[in-house]
Amino acid sequence: FCERQRLYSISDVLLWRKYGEQSPRARLVRENAPVRWTGDPPRLILKKMVKRLLATHPGRAAMQLACAVTERVAPDSWWNRRTYQLAVGIAIFKGVREGVLRYGGPSMAPGRGVARDGGAAAPGSNLR
Repeated sequence: FCERQRLYSISDVLLWRKYGEQSPRARLVRENAPVRWTGDPPRLILKKMVKRLLATHPGRAAMQLACAVTERVAPDSWWNRRTYQLAVGIAIFKGVREGVLRYGGPSMAPGRGVARDGGAAAPGSNLR
């Protein structure tokens, strides 16, 4: 359930590290990366906290149950579409967090990964 979105989002972090703001999904990475207490607006911090709760095993189980219930009770409704959008958002959140763990932490600056000319990684990066 939403596995493809999670996997794509892991790669989005690598692309963001490599191309910075030129990456087509840089905004998605910023919005799902760990909280930057001094840089993120309060509304985004709250959104990240809620997503973090929903990304737990019980949260994902509750989302799957909500999707199943709305499919039966209100198919092809706003509620049904919204529960699926939320489930996809949680999968993307998980993928970005996995990508950050794999390719670099939240303190790294965008665009400081692999050099654009295909050369060595920038100083201090863990990409090779």
